[in-house]
Amino acid sequence: MSFSHLLFDFDHMLFDTDSSEALAFARALVQSGIDKPERYLPQYQSINQRLWRQVEAGTISPNDVKTLRFELLKTELGLNYNSAAVAENYITGLVECGELFPGARRLLEDLEANFSLGMITNGIGPVQRGRMERLGLRRFFDSVVISGEVGVAKPRPEIFALALAELGDPPRSNCLMIGDSLPSDIQGGQNAGIPTAWFNPKGTANFTSLEPTFEFANFDRLVDVLGDSAWGNHRK
Repeated sequence: MSFSHLLFDFDHMLFDTDSSEALAFARALVQSGIDKPERYLPQYQSINQRLWRQVEAGTISPNDVKTLRFELLKTELGLNYNSAAVAENYITGLVECGELFPGARRLLEDLEANFSLGMITNGIGPVQRGRMERLGLRRFFDSVVISGEVGVAKPRPEIFALALAELGDPPRSNCLMIGDSLPSDIQGGQNAGIPTAWFNPKGTANFTSLEPTFEFANFDRLVDVLGDSAWGNHRK
């Protein structure tokens, strides 16, 4: 296969989302007078993951998650805080905390000359754009589509159609969706008729019926997957 357009996921793919969330969570709860916030992080993570699965299923919107996760946490654990205030402080923390995975920037620098790069991310617009601005990432991407801004999320094919339209509607066989989530990125790519590359750094077993076109454990292996396409066969 030869590719000209690469569609990247952001969270857990290029960006260390777990660290960002842990730091932002602790800061937001401390700002609301909650001691030892790390005690509540596992419960928060469980709630947050559950809500984002509902986003993927199309039953709630990304923007619904913003305050609802803290309302549910407050109810389940009997905490005393203003959910809206915690949510706002958390959003600020998500933008200000966290870094790219080692090697991610170099990967984008190596690929940008020979591919048209796009990003499709399930997230809240101000968070994702704020992170990209802080990290200086926007220059790498010809298209950035964020579910919270467009009202549709991966794995629905409509969000892929929006990204491809911004990239000039290239043949889908020449595109590659690259991400860490089987139900979001890989299912979404397949729904859109796009080959997929599953980022699986921990070697997680795939017990689903989904079959990614490629699987890779590190960024060097992704370059191997791209093969000759990475070195000038498809210049922008």
